[in-house]
Amino acid sequence: MTKPAEVSSPERELAARVDALKKEVQGAMRDLNRARSALESMTRAGTFASDAAKVADALRDLRRSSLDALGLEDERVALVGELDAYFEREKTRARMQLLGELDRALRAEGGRLEHLGDQPLTLGVGPLTVTIDLLARRATLSYAREDIATVDADAPTLLSALTRVRASIQERALESETFFEQLERAYRVQLAMAGLPDGERVDLVDLLVPLSLVDADSSARRKKGLDALKPWPRYLLAYQLQRLRRDGLLERQGRRLDLGTATGGSTKNKRDVLFVPGPGTDGQYYLSLRFQSVPGTPGS
Repeated sequence: MTKPAEVSSPERELAARVDALKKEVQGAMRDLNRARSALESMTRAGTFASDAAKVADALRDLRRSSLDALGLEDERVALVGELDAYFEREKTRARMQLLGELDRALRAEGGRLEHLGDQPLTLGVGPLTVTIDLLARRATLSYAREDIATVDADAPTLLSALTRVRASIQERALESETFFEQLERAYRVQLAMAGLPDGERVDLVDLLVPLSLVDADSSARRKKGLDALKPWPRYLLAYQLQRLRRDGLLERQGRRLDLGTATGGSTKNKRDVLFVPGPGTDGQYYLSLRFQSVPGTPGS
């Protein structure tokens, strides 16, 4: 049985027109408010705001706004074009100045600045990667695709941050022989928590908490409990695994460390896998690990 057609009425038709106009006004107001906020944030007392990151955000908001409702869309488009051209020139100037200062300073220390890419500008300084937003004047330092610190993108600040990050990694890192033992202890803790037998695979990222546990001083654990645990960063685990491979210590005292490569869909969520650098700019995502006894060795 067919449902009878709804009978329209003048009241419903008018209400529908009100709703339609309301949606259009709401959309226009969102655009107008976005543009107003962007314009207000971009300048202070006749000059661009001192916070370059806020200026960059404001320009992005102005770029995706519309002033059709005020009949000023042509003016907005023209201004955005001029701003883009101006900041592009500023980015080129800042890029040349920053690269020159960094290169001279690093050469004086016996180091080297490596250009890895553009959009965004990406540099290599030893094992560290520096990604620079020239418009926002901010730089992010990372290792193994894991962010470590974000600082202002000027040469003195960047050089200081590079020194500080390198020192913090070296201070926290363990010798490869010691780390092999610590990693196997953390592996056994994770096996016990998961109720798995020796030799089963566990996810690499699940070892971060057990590593913090076995790394903590036993007397500090008694006194402070969980407060004694210092988080084990992802980048530090990647660094230690890279050192194990470099030092040829994936096998020790009858036990072999076997890393499981992340393939296909397992690499989609980067928080579930870990990138371990290889020679140069090479590297590989890994998902899991296990320890196995080596046949023919004592205790195997």
